Amino acid sequence: MTKKNIIISSAIILAIVISLAWWFTGCGKVVPTDSSTTTATTTTKTSTTLTPTSTSTTSTVVGSTTTTLATNTTTSSTTTTTVIAFNSPETVADSSSTFDMDLGSAHFFYQFGKDNFHADNVNGSWDTKLVDTSVIEVGKTNNPGISVASSGYPHVSYYDSNTTALKYAYKAAGGWTLKTISSLDNSGKRSSIAVYDDQNKHIAYYYISASNKTYIYHADYDYANGNWDLRAIDEMVNDVRPIIVLNTNLSPRVAYCKSNGLQYGKLVNSAWNTYTVSDSAKVVSMDLGSDDTAYIAYLETGEHLTLATGSDNSWTIQRLVDGAGHSTFDVSIAVDRNENNTVHIAYIWAVEGATNNRNIDYVTNRSGSWKTYRVVSNTFVQEVRIKIDENHKAHIGYSEGGNLQLKYVSQQ
Repeated sequence: MTKKNIIISSAIILAIVISLAWWFTGCGKVVPTDSSTTTATTTTKTSTTLTPTSTSTTSTVVGSTTTTLATNTTTSSTTTTTVIAFNSPETVADSSSTFDMDLGSAHFFYQFGKDNFHADNVNGSWDTKLVDTSVIEVGKTNNPGISVASSGYPHVSYYDSNTTALKYAYKAAGGWTLKTISSLDNSGKRSSIAVYDDQNKHIAYYYISASNKTYIYHADYDYANGNWDLRAIDEMVNDVRPIIVLNTNLSPRVAYCKSNGLQYGKLVNSAWNTYTVSDSAKVVSMDLGSDDTAYIAYLETGEHLTLATGSDNSWTIQRLVDGAGHSTFDVSIAVDRNENNTVHIAYIWAVEGATNNRNIDYVTNRSGSWKTYRVVSNTFVQEVRIKIDENHKAHIGYSEGGNLQLKYVSQQ
């Protein structure tokens, strides 16, 4: 064999080896997407206790602060991108501006034009009713909240931009009843609501004082007296929706954002204790496990999808998806308390620079390791919510397209 033939034969063999390596490492098929690895760290965090007002007619009073040490352990996780079966998307509403979702059956509370609407599929098809009219200035949107009580009836919270007031409504057999909770200064933007029954109703919301200071506030229903007590949770907060949930003792917990990062709060003896969880967060969602451990999914300012697990001053931080080269927009989390506290997250992202071609990914550790499933691809989506039913199935609501058409998908 000539020297020239030997060289040609070697090149052919090398090309075959490279091609086989390319195939068996997963190129050309669905492959795992490994998140980045970060170094474990221990940091000092601050716990702040505010002495709030407890009436619905006075402004916030910020009290003394206490400092504790918080230990944060940062770890990495591996996510695998694959396929999961969802039913075909259902159209809940042809247009919306913002929404929230909860389960009993699926319940949506959304805004469109100047009005607020409720839609559910309790009877097998979507039934939509007007809840309140002419409460929203055209062109302005502010997150509403919905919570389905143990009775199966929905309770909602929302902002009346014409009166700058926090409003609340609930449905019973006779229809909807509307209440104004607070018209103090500018109350009610970015609201979140958690209701168990008529005696346990809580709302977290954004409040702007007459002096233009920003707060997260808590409205707590006093069943004995039939009114709402208002408490300050924290001041100088970011204009991001807080999340409020109830633990197994029906005591409220909140997650929200400040300039110094992700915050967690709990109500103790009629006052809020707050803790800094992470120094980087721009959008947040929270649920609790069966042991009241908090699971907080959030989007870091570096666009990473991250999970904080813990309580008070001790947290484990996991970066689930590296956001390098991405833009991220919204996130929602649900914890299945009846299935070993498995975590289910839906979030919206796009390749950086292509923000109108967005995706909704569903991330879960139900199989024992983190996996990512594509739910919606390459379309404009603005908000997303996820809930888990008693059969451990995921239900996802989202707003899509130029008119923000409200869509709903459920896992098969």
